Amino acid sequence: ATETPVTVDALWDLALPPGTELAGGAQGLSGRVEWVAALRASFPMFGELGEGYLALARLEIARSLDPSLTAGRLIEELAGAQAAALVLDEPLTPEDTALADRLGLPVLVVPAHTDLRQLERDLLRALVDREGQWARREVEARRLLQQAYDRHGLPGLAEALTRLIAAPVAIADTQGRLLAGEPAPGAGEDAPGADGALAHAEFAIQGSGRTLGCVLLASPAAELRPVDALYARQAAEICALEMLQQVARQETEERLGAD
Repeated sequence: ATETPVTVDALWDLALPPGTELAGGAQGLSGRVEWVAALRASFPMFGELGEGYLALARLEIARSLDPSLTAGRLIEELAGAQAAALVLDEPLTPEDTALADRLGLPVLVVPAHTDLRQLERDLLRALVDREGQWARREVEARRLLQQAYDRHGLPGLAEALTRLIAAPVAIADTQGRLLAGEPAPGAGEDAPGADGALAHAEFAIQGSGRTLGCVLLASPAAELRPVDALYARQAAEICALEMLQQVARQETEERLGAD
């Protein structure tokens, strides 16, 4: 059987850090990635750059090599080489965004503090071991969210999830009472829209065979990236432990009151 190709979009989910944004070239996200090449502080900048390569570049290094080596020039050269995508650590100008859109080259901007050497290793690992990388992503998400919950409870968990998916998050109980986060657009409006889709994505919080509440994301489910859904499911599992404890306390208090 032929192995399913790894696309730019899939690598974004598998290995690019939370907070990564698409700056331009969205029409190329379904392009196949063959390999990863990082810009070096010497010539040739990318070594052997072939069709389907995803290129990583720190623009500060590019400018030190050649002051004329702008983001726009990189986009033109990579599009000419039929590269799959470009990952940068600085935002694009509106002119460069328009260029990326016109040439169909996805340009992804990672947070400024990102270690591009480590990112190159993560991307290569994701290319050769997708299942393993997805499992590592899941473990890392669980660790980050659990730490946020341990420090600040449900509000800290909602805040951490908001940062991971870059969209408002709400945690509510089965009565619709807001426990943490911000009310999501469409929350409390149970009627689906004309297309049958709710105005928000909802992830049930379940434990001991009962539904305890839900995690709401201010995005339609159809627009969620797979990695965002992964983060939300992890958050729902952590919420379940807290909410089960609350239910147990409440039931104990009610029993004691009845006695």
